[in-house]
Formats: sequence, structure tokens, C-alpha cells
Amino acid sequence: MSWDDRADRFEKKPVSTGLRWAFVGIGILVLFAVIFGVLGFAGGWANKAAKVAGPANVEKQYDQVITNWESLTSAADNACMAVGSVTTTENSPTFVESPAMAYVATYRSIRVDYNAAQADLFKAKVVGPAGYPSEIPNFVEATGQTPDFCSVGTQLAELKAATE
Repeated sequence: MSWDDRADRFEKKPVSTGLRWAFVGIGILVLFAVIFGVLGFAGGWANKAAKVAGPANVEKQYDQVITNWESLTSAADNACMAVGSVTTTENSPTFVESPAMAYVATYRSIRVDYNAAQADLFKAKVVGPAGYPSEIPNFVEATGQTPDFCSVGTQLAELKAATE
């Protein structure tokens, strides 16, 4: 088709020729929008991966896991010493709640925080420090009215030794 034929066609049907070009233009815009949308989506995931594996997050997760582990073992050791050394007499104060139950709650809170960080893909699951358990089990000795935190402390030490 020569340029003269095209010019004649436009003069004869300007609306249909103009609409055709409008649809072609809209199609090209939609195509670019889809391409840039996909690239933006992929770039967002790549950026998130870089942040998770980046030095700032790795340092933060190491700190969180190690701090929670140390807090967990300290809570178990403190509870072992405190509960084991309690002697009551007739003149002892009356407690509304057993100190052992407060230690159980503290221990459980730290254990849940530790396990949550280790299970989260965007936290310590991928970049957590080596030599620490990926999960702290719910020891039966750390529950109930009379918890045995001396046994829990021993089990935590065994668990850590098994992962090193």
C-alpha cells in the first residue's frame, strides 16, 4: 500500500483509522504497564531478599537469637536456684501467686519469642547463628504447679551441645 493510498484512506475514513491508531497506542501502553509491573514486583522481592540477607538484619537476628537463648538459660537457672532455696515457716509472707508460676510465665515468654524468631523466614530462619537450636521444645518439667527448672536447665544445655 503506497503512501498515497494511505492518505486517501485516511481522508475517506478518518475515524476508523484514528481509532485503530488509538487502540494500538493503548495496547502499547498496557504492554509497558504489564512489563514494568512485573519488573517492579520482581524487584520488590529481590530487594526484600537483599534486606533479609543484608548485614544489618543478620546482625540483628544474631543478637536476638543469642540474647533470647541467654535469657532462657538464665531464667531456668534463676528459677532453679529460687524455687530450690525456698523454705517457708509460720512467719513467712503469704504469696497470692507462687513465685514458681512467675518463673514459668517468664520462661514461656522467652521460649515463644525465641521459637518465633527461628521459625520466621524473614528473621532468623535463614540467617540465624549456627550452633543454636532451631526450636526449644515445650519441656514438661517447665509447666505445672511444681516446675523443675533444674532439669530444664540441664535439658537446655544438652540441646545446645547437640546442635554444636
